[in-house]
Amino acid sequence: MILHHCPQKGIAWGVSQYSLHGCNRLRIDGGITGVLQTTGIRIDPITLVASTVNADFGSLYVDTTGRTPVVTSSEIRIRGLSGKLVSRGNLISRLTTTAWGITGVIDVKGDIGTLFSQTGQILSKPAGGLFIEGPLTGTVLVLGQILGDLQFNRGLLGGHLTALGGIPGSLLINGGLNSNSSVISGGAIGSTVLGTQFTVNGNNLGILAAKGAMNFAKGAPKGRVFNNASGSNAAAIDDIFTVNGQAVAFDFNPLDLGDLYSILADLAVLRVDSNGKLVGPAK
Repeated sequence: MILHHCPQKGIAWGVSQYSLHGCNRLRIDGGITGVLQTTGIRIDPITLVASTVNADFGSLYVDTTGRTPVVTSSEIRIRGLSGKLVSRGNLISRLTTTAWGITGVIDVKGDIGTLFSQTGQILSKPAGGLFIEGPLTGTVLVLGQILGDLQFNRGLLGGHLTALGGIPGSLLINGGLNSNSSVISGGAIGSTVLGTQFTVNGNNLGILAAKGAMNFAKGAPKGRVFNNASGSNAAAIDDIFTVNGQAVAFDFNPLDLGDLYSILADLAVLRVDSNGKLVGPAK
């Protein structure tokens, strides 16, 4: 599928594509209330034989609209998302909500964003990421790393941001977190090497937990913060990403997102006990 400008009026039911890596600018005026997903499975139209292919959502391209050509990522502009956006590869796109927030789910099997060009050269700044104008009341769930910048302009209101591989990119939350929200990382959040930071403008009434270091821009916020989590706190994070003792595999059966539903259920019961310890789901 090679499209360079592909506006849509809205997605209310479902669109499945084996990959979406030729669409440089995708505008969905009515938002996503159904399912927009990549499958990584191509069906030959003649032989009907299925084969495994790249499942990335978006790609890098050279933007020549400015005075100097730059390598950037695909752009996705939506009013809001109450359904599901699913990438069974990487999400190499900058996703922007222009009016509403995210009440649905963004599921990514690989990474959000990238640090490298198509030829393997390090980019001057990470490509891809999320810019959310409304509040996050849904879930952003990534099994890889979040390398692109993230910005939530109206805070997390019952929302969850979770990345098994860590969040090396910059994370900015304007509006804080309410008591039902969380940011969970299986690695670090921010990176002194990359010059990226974690900023929370507002109260933290939720849970901030990472097995690696959180590189806070203004010092650690008050509230329930588990930096460089270890012991039982680290185990509670690990439990979120396992099913019956095994690491999650995205789909339990082909294209059913079964393992991810398990993660969503685990996030819903994550809490801090009376001793100040992080408590995950019973496994």
